[in-house]
Amino acid sequence: MSNVYHVTYVKHLASIAQKGLTPRSSANFSGYAAHSRGKVFLCEKNGVNFWMSRLWDQAESNSDDPIEDGLLPVVVKVTVLPQSTLEDDLLGSKDSAHKAYFVEEDVPAAGLQVWTGDRWDRISSQAAKTIVSQARERTEYLEEDGETYYYYDPDTFYPF
Repeated sequence: MSNVYHVTYVKHLASIAQKGLTPRSSANFSGYAAHSRGKVFLCEKNGVNFWMSRLWDQAESNSDDPIEDGLLPVVVKVTVLPQSTLEDDLLGSKDSAHKAYFVEEDVPAAGLQVWTGDRWDRISSQAAKTIVSQARERTEYLEEDGETYYYYDPDTFYPF
C-alpha cells in the first residue's frame, strides 16, 4: 500500500506537530461518537475529497467564517505507518464509497506531511499559518444588503 491520508482542520495542526495523530476521545461528526472513540481515521487517496467535503460542510454549518475559526479542512499525508496496524473502517468505507481505515494507536508526527496548497510540507505551526494566509488571499468577501458574505473554493487545498 502507498500512502494513506487523514483529513482534519487547520486549527489542529499545531497539536499534531507536537503529538502526532492521536486516537479520538470524541467524534467530529454526529452519529459517529461510539464508532470514533479511540481511533485515528485514514483513507486512500480517492477518499480524500469525500472527507474534505464532509468537514467543509460541517465548518460552514458551525461558523460564519470557517477560515478565521480554524475550520479549514486540510489533508495530512501519512508516510510512515506499518501496514499491519491498519484496520478496515467498514462504516467510513461505506459512507465515502472508498477504502477507509483506522488505527488505535498514535501516529508519530515524524511520518506526517500536510498539503499547504502547492506542496507537501512537514506539519508545523508555520505550515498552519501559511495555509490560513493562502486561504485568506484566495477568499472573496462580498457585501449584499449590509451583510458580508465570503466565497471560498474548498478545492484550494485539495492536493489531487
